[in-house]
Amino acid sequence: METYNVLGQEWTFTKLKEQTKYLFDSLIVLVESFHEAGYCFSQISTSTVLVTSSWKFVLLEGCFALNNWSVEGVRKDYRDIAVLFRKLLSESMGEETVHPPDFGMLLSLMEKDGFRYKYLIGTHVSLLPDDNINIAYMKIHEFIRKILLAEEKDKARQLKLGITRYSTISTRIRRRIPYKNIWLTKARSNSFMTAFLEQNERNMELGGTYFELLDTIRHFLCHRLDLLKLGFRYKANEVDRMWYAEFPTLLAELQLALFLVGRLEELELEKNFMNRKPMRPKVSSHGTF
Repeated sequence: METYNVLGQEWTFTKLKEQTKYLFDSLIVLVESFHEAGYCFSQISTSTVLVTSSWKFVLLEGCFALNNWSVEGVRKDYRDIAVLFRKLLSESMGEETVHPPDFGMLLSLMEKDGFRYKYLIGTHVSLLPDDNINIAYMKIHEFIRKILLAEEKDKARQLKLGITRYSTISTRIRRRIPYKNIWLTKARSNSFMTAFLEQNERNMELGGTYFELLDTIRHFLCHRLDLLKLGFRYKANEVDRMWYAEFPTLLAELQLALFLVGRLEELELEKNFMNRKPMRPKVSSHGTF
């Protein structure tokens, strides 16, 4: 993991390194390919997989065995992966390692029910490359704030009903948005965010509502270089890391909300993971390579 200074704050934040994200994603993709081929593993652990010099997990030939696919087998595989990830991080960072909150959500999903959450696990935003996090956020924001809203209005017209402020789907999504009642206070405690909001004349317009948080983050992403004109010195990726540090579970919670209402797959977030080349595994009749 890596620790960095948060723009506008005097504290630091810890996130997964890019290589670690890529490494963990490679195992999830590998295991998914076996599930799609109709197999589950008898065990996934440090004795059955190896990390290559190119930061990928590969299977140790002759050290693992396969079973026919089953729901319980899928669940066990994801639980094994979670145990392996925790072990690798604790060995490299120490037993007291605190996982990034969004990555902790991923581990919880794998431990809770990997079969139910398999698509969410396979596209989880905690493992997205840093350069693609903003792309995923903009996709999700547009879907929630524009596409769903347009659908609600169209449905209301067809039924000749007056549209309520929030539909059932919007309400379920809104209830999952974290940082209730505190996000605006958090934003105003950050000197960069405060200066940015004042410069863009948004500070007095905000009331601290759920969807205002989503719109404010979008505003940061669309105008993140505005303060350079006032003499502030920073890089674009420092703004990206800042909003992630201030609201570390926001994107993961939005993703989970869309999954729970059955709309996540429409965003095709898997396209935002780089260098994914899943191959159909070749398995012998004895269940090993």
